[in-house]
Amino acid sequence: MERASIVLLAAEGKSNVTIAEELAVSRHTVARWRQRFVELGISGLEKDAPRSGRTPKLDREAIIRKTTQEKPENATQWSTRSMARASGVSEA
Repeated sequence: MERASIVLLAAEGKSNVTIAEELAVSRHTVARWRQRFVELGISGLEKDAPRSGRTPKLDREAIIRKTTQEKPENATQWSTRSMARASGVSEA
């Protein structure tokens, strides 16, 4: 809703500063979404751009295989915490 509001207010001829004040967002946010709309149209507003950073190293297939085909020591089934420790990933 915020992104669409930015574009609609911009279409009314309002400045980035005015839009930012009306919507209680930063001028940078307004400028970003206006630019994305100019470059990509409606599709530029639909989702966030990819972010930089480390690529997750989660081997989902290995976790599924371990969950369905192995049992932990001294237990009948995996808990979230025991699977996370065994797989080297976060409990989340």
